[in-house]
Amino acid sequence: MKYRIIKNPLKYKLYEYVVMILFIMATDSIWFRINVNPYNYYFIVVIASILALLVLANLKIFTKKSGFKLVCLMLIGVLIAALINIDTNFFIFYKIALIVIGLYLFIKWNISKIADIYVSVIVLIAIFSLLGVINSNFILNNPIFPTLSDGEYGTKTAFFYNIRLGWDDISYYRNQGPFWEPGAFQAYLNVGVFFIAFLLKRKHKQLEIIILSAAILSTFSTTGIITLCLLFLTMMIESGKKAWGNKLLYFSLSCVVVGLCIFNNDINERLFDKFGDSTTSSISSETRKVSILINLKVIEQNPFIGMGISKGSSLYSSISTLNSTIDANVNTATSLFAWAIFGVMYAVLYTYSYIKIAVVSVNRWLSKFLLISVFFIILNTEDWTYSFWFNILPIYGLMLLNFPKDKNKI
Repeated sequence: MKYRIIKNPLKYKLYEYVVMILFIMATDSIWFRINVNPYNYYFIVVIASILALLVLANLKIFTKKSGFKLVCLMLIGVLIAALINIDTNFFIFYKIALIVIGLYLFIKWNISKIADIYVSVIVLIAIFSLLGVINSNFILNNPIFPTLSDGEYGTKTAFFYNIRLGWDDISYYRNQGPFWEPGAFQAYLNVGVFFIAFLLKRKHKQLEIIILSAAILSTFSTTGIITLCLLFLTMMIESGKKAWGNKLLYFSLSCVVVGLCIFNNDINERLFDKFGDSTTSSISSETRKVSILINLKVIEQNPFIGMGISKGSSLYSSISTLNSTIDANVNTATSLFAWAIFGVMYAVLYTYSYIKIAVVSVNRWLSKFLLISVFFIILNTEDWTYSFWFNILPIYGLMLLNFPKDKNKI
């Protein structure tokens, strides 16, 4: 009797996908923030301490990489800010830990591999979240799904899909995936679209872009949809002269997204009511604008060295509480806050790392500008200061010489 050998459908080992889920969820999902915090941060520091020994043991490998010096300068920026400001805040050690983990990952998983695994995971999360949107009433009324004590009203969670309770209009649920709000989810989804479009060659590329686009649209995030349209425009520009099929697909998707935003009254209202008066969305929009101004005031205090995490965070909170029209203590200008707490050298390197990722992934100058704009929007509309994922990507950006010439192949 012959037995049929079932081929493993996974491209990589199962544990690698599990590790990526942890990368995404560990610091940015509500479930981890409520149930594991602060032990998730402690665990990351402990793991980094072990990996630091491996990095030191293989220092010759790292010193051969031209970007290693830039990573060292970023680390020096954190240490100088801490020493000058006598800052012993735990998150100083956490930031150092993320730099160490980023270095170790860069050697173990090249940019193509980490992007490939990331896309597989974020597409899976997107599918689960869309199913959650469709079955929102079932999730709300079923006691099997717990309610997390997050905020005044709490959050109903299905792990990869959350429903924030207490919204004025509960008949529509903005898709926030596993994160604290829809704006955070759209950032992860748009990074997935970026990887698929400009770095990877995947079997179901177009379908995955459609799934991620549908999930972004379901967030009702104005920022997310603007970012997605910029990515579609870049895809059309980068498509070859003969790739009319791809151009038509991206153009059609853009038309569908823009058409729904303009002509569907429900979507239109939810996307653009934040520019009106006396609404929760208006507060959210105002918070993002004022966050930039407050960070600039903090930067003025010590633009070269930075204020350190403790003093910088305290000063930001003190200034923000003076403005009753915004969400106090919510800091969404990540790049500027990096400058405020760690000084100009760290901030320049942090920003440069994302610019590098954008610039080396496309050929045309207009495309480079559009992708820089994409990352600028993502980094400065949510607080990613202590996000695991958005602190690991900069290490890849700094260490990256260039994408391989055959970058469409893994």
